[in-house]
Amino acid sequence: MSIDFGTMLAQLVIFLLLYWFLKKYAFGPLMKMMKARQEYIESQIHVAEQNRTEAEKLAAEHRQAIEAAKRDAHELMENGRKTGERQAQEILKAAEEEARRLKEEALTDIAREKENAIAELKEQVGLLTVLLAEKVVAKEIDLARHQVLIDDAVKELGDRVC
Repeated sequence: MSIDFGTMLAQLVIFLLLYWFLKKYAFGPLMKMMKARQEYIESQIHVAEQNRTEAEKLAAEHRQAIEAAKRDAHELMENGRKTGERQAQEILKAAEEEARRLKEEALTDIAREKENAIAELKEQVGLLTVLLAEKVVAKEIDLARHQVLIDDAVKELGDRVC
């Protein structure tokens, strides 16, 4: 087996020419396209990471806003409940005061009417006593004694009525 250096040299030159030709016209554009694709993918990954970070930030803000809204709603409900209880107590207190006032007025009216009725009754009893006494005695009693008898009868009837 002998080595033919001429063929080997020709094959080496053809190989180098083919390599240079492939590098210039095939590998160059292919590498350029692969590099552009790599840069595009890296930029898309970077944009996706930014979007994810921003989405997490917005989600955190939304959670905080929801929590704040829940707290505000709870405070409003609590304030409404307290206001309702306070108003209910005020209404009950006003109703109790009004009932007490009406009761006092009624008791005052009853006492006044009782006194008026007793006075009227005493007056009528006095008149009836005078009429009865006049019929019985038929003008035998003088005016002073007549007044004493009326007063005694009224006093006695007043003690029984009261």
